[in-house]
Amino acid sequence: MQLRSDLARSFVFESLVMAQMFGSVAALLFSVGLLIAGTGLQMALVPIRAEIEGFDSLTFALMTSAFFGGYAFGCLVGPYAVLRAGHIRSFTAMVSLASAAALAHPLLPDPMVWIAARAISGVCMAGIFLVVESWLNDRATNENRGMVMSAYIIVYFTMQTAGQMIVSLIEPGGFPLFVIASILVSLAVIPVAMTRSAQPAPMSVVRLRFFGLYKISPVGFLGSLASGMSVGVFWAYGAVFATRSGFDINSAVYFVSAMVAGGALMQWPVGRLSDTMDRRFVLLGLMIIAASFAILLASVTLPLQWLLGAGALFGAFFLPIYSVVTAHTYDFVEDDSYVEAAAGIILVNSVGAIIGPFVAAYTITWFGIGGMFVTIATILTAMILFTAVRVTIRPAMPDQDKTDYDFYSTAPAGVVITPEPLEESDPDVVVPDEWSPYEEDDETVDQPEGDVIGSMPDEDDGRARV
Repeated sequence: MQLRSDLARSFVFESLVMAQMFGSVAALLFSVGLLIAGTGLQMALVPIRAEIEGFDSLTFALMTSAFFGGYAFGCLVGPYAVLRAGHIRSFTAMVSLASAAALAHPLLPDPMVWIAARAISGVCMAGIFLVVESWLNDRATNENRGMVMSAYIIVYFTMQTAGQMIVSLIEPGGFPLFVIASILVSLAVIPVAMTRSAQPAPMSVVRLRFFGLYKISPVGFLGSLASGMSVGVFWAYGAVFATRSGFDINSAVYFVSAMVAGGALMQWPVGRLSDTMDRRFVLLGLMIIAASFAILLASVTLPLQWLLGAGALFGAFFLPIYSVVTAHTYDFVEDDSYVEAAAGIILVNSVGAIIGPFVAAYTITWFGIGGMFVTIATILTAMILFTAVRVTIRPAMPDQDKTDYDFYSTAPAGVVITPEPLEESDPDVVVPDEWSPYEEDDETVDQPEGDVIGSMPDEDDGRARV
């Protein structure tokens, strides 16, 4: 009886600790859920609607590349926007702009307008992720950081899939779906704008030595580039592949969602497997199987049930490639270079996502829509050969020297997630000398006291600063 009582008290205590921990970030996670639902809806909707509007394959490539180009640009300039205006104001401005960009699509169905709108959306999403992730890092402690950030990634994958599925509920040829996307993005600002939690400490700017990443890990550098190229092709043409293969729009949405869901479910098992052996062998296995499914999808016309199954299996082996590449890179990174490596991987991946759709656009002119999977298979095959050569050149790292796989620091999401908290003493982090969440003319502002919007902690509590 005493043991049961102790277990019950322990369970209650741990539940209260968990509730308190997630209570401090609940508003942020709720905002993230709304944002990702709106963004996921647009990622699935824009190619389908562009197909209805009669845009050509090159326009598809330009739209997707514009989004990831804007995303890469936002990763670089986002910290300076936050330094100037603070987290809450920057978040509000970027959400408002992203919401407006969503509405530009049905108002002006012109290729150049859509390309510009996707670029603006990319910039805004990078800035939004920057604010959210730095805030989550700040609210988390070293003891619960992994749990908080893992919850964030779970919300990301879940709401991305949910957002895509909305396309199957309403006719995509009209105005309403873009309005819903705009509403979801707009609502995301409310929990953050109304929070009484203190916003994070001064935003730290990461120094980047972009090509130095190749010297640290050639497989990590080129693997991130190849993953970005392949994912860019997928987002540009995945839904269109299903519609041009003779399936209706609902089936196209299910096909894309099956890929994402398959990849999300395999992230953690694949990562844990890579902890027990040379990650490059895991990477080779993933790429060989994913390339095989890509060739199957490119060459064989499948009935819907088989298509969805093949799509889910393709995603299960295709999407975790980025996670294994990232974990492999961290294995060779010194503790004082984690920040630089994480930022470099994200930017290399974004550059790949800019390039990939253009390559696929020309492949599709030769092979039809199946050319998207021909492109992916070709990219993966090239990476398979390079990785196999590297296995013979560089010995495997002993398991005990590896960085443990972290679900949150290797997931294909966000802009500033790193395997270790950012510290002001890190040589790759630049902390500004002065920073205020208020206007420069402080004499005209009645600054509130206590733990309210815009207030800062009275002293350094030792939490990670981003």
